[in-house]
Amino acid sequence: MKSVSVKKSVETVHRVDSAIGVYDKESFNDLLVKEILRASRGNISVGTAMISIDDYPRLVRLCGKSGMNSILCSIVKIIKKNIRSYFPIGMLNKNELAIIFPDTIRRVSIAIMKSVRQKVSHAVFYDKNKKRVKVTLSIGIANYPENALNKSKLMERTRKTLGLAKQENGNRVLSYVTTSHASTRLAVIPPGITTPFYSYVILGMREIIEDAGNIELMLFGGEEDLNFKAHEEGIRQALASKPDVMALCSKINSGPYVKKANKMKIPVFGFNLLNLKMSPKGKIQSYVGYDQKEAGRKVGRYLVRLLREKGSIAIIEGVVNDSDSIDRKKGFMEIVKKHPEIKVVKSASANWMRNQSTKVTKDILNKHRNIDAIFAVNDEMAIGSGIAVKNIGKTGKIFIVGLDGSRNGLQGVKDGLITATMNANPIEMGKVLVKTILRSMVKEEKVPPKVESPIMMVDMVNVDSYLR
Repeated sequence: MKSVSVKKSVETVHRVDSAIGVYDKESFNDLLVKEILRASRGNISVGTAMISIDDYPRLVRLCGKSGMNSILCSIVKIIKKNIRSYFPIGMLNKNELAIIFPDTIRRVSIAIMKSVRQKVSHAVFYDKNKKRVKVTLSIGIANYPENALNKSKLMERTRKTLGLAKQENGNRVLSYVTTSHASTRLAVIPPGITTPFYSYVILGMREIIEDAGNIELMLFGGEEDLNFKAHEEGIRQALASKPDVMALCSKINSGPYVKKANKMKIPVFGFNLLNLKMSPKGKIQSYVGYDQKEAGRKVGRYLVRLLREKGSIAIIEGVVNDSDSIDRKKGFMEIVKKHPEIKVVKSASANWMRNQSTKVTKDILNKHRNIDAIFAVNDEMAIGSGIAVKNIGKTGKIFIVGLDGSRNGLQGVKDGLITATMNANPIEMGKVLVKTILRSMVKEEKVPPKVESPIMMVDMVNVDSYLR
């Protein structure tokens, strides 16, 4: 096959194989180095895929050299129809194509390659005797910076994954984290598995786990947030299962259990709470979550604007001694105290529960009839307050703001039962948590001690963007 030169920039000429229209190995590698450099500057992802024709020697015998060239050209055409025109394709050797996916997350590159694999498997090819032959592909995928921090490691891990796809009988698309037949067993212990907030953290985790392909998610603990006995038993059960990694959000003293996990060489990641109660103090690889005080501050700023710096506010707290309830209120009060014409007339606990909040709010409204706004430090209590306000015919006349961004909270905003919620975005938190765990598995990667997930205020203006 002849090659032609294509001017790509003033200083670099990249060679393209004229027969099939893809870059040669040297040019492809040069382009990949440049894409990684660009990604490192912009904090974006670059994916690579390697593609190999299954049972290649048999097909060469059946189809001959010209027949294989024809098959290869057809495969390249299928690939080009499925990717953007500026995604480089390279020929690394006679049975190894590669693709660069600039600024592309893993899920997208996997979906594209699955479509290519399927279309090739359904395409019609013929051997030298004009008999139909079936052609299938093995495909491996890896991403910068999740899986590697330089070009050589990225290509090494892409090829390793391709090799595994071929070992598993071919006609498969695998991403790098699937690098062995054994799964990574991830034990997750939230305060309550079925509570609205944590159920959505788990949903976000499942989305990334589905992409990864070889992570086994194991959930431990009680269903309800306040069942501390079931939660503690869940931690014990998680350790007894000897997982590869643990993700823990705990409101009890978890020090002895974290220390035990450290001794067992099980990495522990904290989530939602940016610190865990630990005595003795154990080692946490990284905390993933949001700044609870800053969340309270954002609610404070939002209500100050709504009230135009004047009015009466009631606060509905969670469990009195819970650090997240305390920090949310502290952040809120930091802002409110700067505005002397805003008064907090009552602060009372409803233990994170919707029904209790309805009762507590009713009592507050009976004693303080001129309340202008209510800040409930989670969405379930905000909904409870909304019900109490609705029962006295004041929906829309008293501002009610929650904090979590749970499905129930977002729907409450959409329905007009509450004014807004400070969306802690539990789905995104779950995604960030799993991504952080995956990044920690790359030897060159050092995850920071704290990784913040995004938060934002949600009201009627933007609620449709977050309901799903």
